[in-house]
Amino acid sequence: MKDRPSLPAVDEQGIIIMDTVNDLPFVDLQRWIMMVLFGDEPAAGGGREEPPHVFLKRVYDQVDPHVRETFEEAVLNHLADFVRDSDREWEGECADELLLLVAAVFRDSHRSGAPVDLLLCASDQELLRETGQLSLHWRVLQTLIGVRHRATPEFWHRQYMIGGDEYALIVLAGLSLTGVSLAVEWVIRNRQSEAVINALLSRLPWLVEQYGTAPELSSGLRYLLPRLPKPQAVDLQDVGERLGLLNVQTRGAGIFAEWSAEELRLTAHAVGLELPGELAEADELRLALEERLAVLADEDAFIGESTPDAQVITGLRQAVRRDGYRALPQRTGEKLWQYGSEIIKRAAPGEDLVRLLGYLHFLRTWGRDVKREIEEETEERTAGR
Repeated sequence: MKDRPSLPAVDEQGIIIMDTVNDLPFVDLQRWIMMVLFGDEPAAGGGREEPPHVFLKRVYDQVDPHVRETFEEAVLNHLADFVRDSDREWEGECADELLLLVAAVFRDSHRSGAPVDLLLCASDQELLRETGQLSLHWRVLQTLIGVRHRATPEFWHRQYMIGGDEYALIVLAGLSLTGVSLAVEWVIRNRQSEAVINALLSRLPWLVEQYGTAPELSSGLRYLLPRLPKPQAVDLQDVGERLGLLNVQTRGAGIFAEWSAEELRLTAHAVGLELPGELAEADELRLALEERLAVLADEDAFIGESTPDAQVITGLRQAVRRDGYRALPQRTGEKLWQYGSEIIKRAAPGEDLVRLLGYLHFLRTWGRDVKREIEEETEERTAGR
């Protein structure tokens, strides 16, 4: 730094006198802000040390209204220097503090869009994408969210490709600003990642605060539950229930809730779904069968995001239609048909009940008693040994 600029005065308690900040020439105000960010000037008031961005935001809030725009211009100039800083003077902690200050100053400003172009430029810099700089690149993205910029979905998808699972939470936060459906769709597409599901669990309270119990959220959770590993599904169910996105009564109360292990195995065998042999308990078999059927339900363009009940029905229909039509056990078809009234009660908003009941009738029509046939197949295999 060259000549030392004029600095704000402090009183006997070490508190900055705001009039002396108001009176600073623009150049001196800009250089003083930089000195605070670099740690060359104390970020303190009344003997209380605090992070530079917190201190400077407090000063910004207390200066005269006409000085705030000057303050904003000074911060923008520093941000521009950070973006084009070829010798990396702005890096590490001082750069981090600058980005935090940008978010704090412009979040509620009528000029909240002023830093966006510079931040987008910074997000594309190859240098910031290097492994050692990813934390600073992450901070740039956080700052974009901090000023409430609604970037395109493609922008956030690209960031996930850059940072991988470490960026899951920031990407979900960015997509959430643009729309809840975009966030839910991205989670569904990337549900194999534990980090993405954990990000959803962390973000759900904010999503409910912003969007309420939106149908997209509820249906998205119902779609995800049978497709997740059991520990994650349990956590998602718990959080969803606490936030009012899922009905507590739906846990363990689906189509297969009262079915015995034998009935579940017969149903799975009839439609050619092999369940792990080590599973003996009905609850384990039910979860395994629901998971297989949920995958099959994805083949039906109608189903989209719907309730677990609808996924089971649609998955069974897809299984029965495969390989030249299979048949369910007769008792299974009858039980499914009797469950029709419950389907109506549990339906998701906008669910096509006429089609679902048509699927149930189809399954009932193709029902037959396969128990004896399985026993005969077993006897034949035993006799042939």
